Amino acid sequence: MAALRALYREYGLGVNAAAQLIDNLPLAKYFDAVVSRSGNPQQSSNFVLGELSRLANESGVDVGDSKVTVEDLAELIALSRANGSTPRSPKSC
Repeated sequence: MAALRALYREYGLGVNAAAQLIDNLPLAKYFDAVVSRSGNPQQSSNFVLGELSRLANESGVDVGDSKVTVEDLAELIALSRANGSTPRSPKSC
């Protein structure tokens, strides 16, 4: 429960998003690495828990083992912020 509160407070995530991360340690580590590089917890959460998780489920490949590296996703987030856009998925870029 303390980890859930920490994610909720530190990153401003909703309870459901924080719970999803707590339930999946590799996913949480990937998310944390993206946040540390992008500085944007909300958009990191949207990508990691949204499109990347969906693709991982469809392909059977964990997010951490996907072809989308932490660095790539952090760069995508930075680019979308610089352009003033917020793409909903890596496919839209």
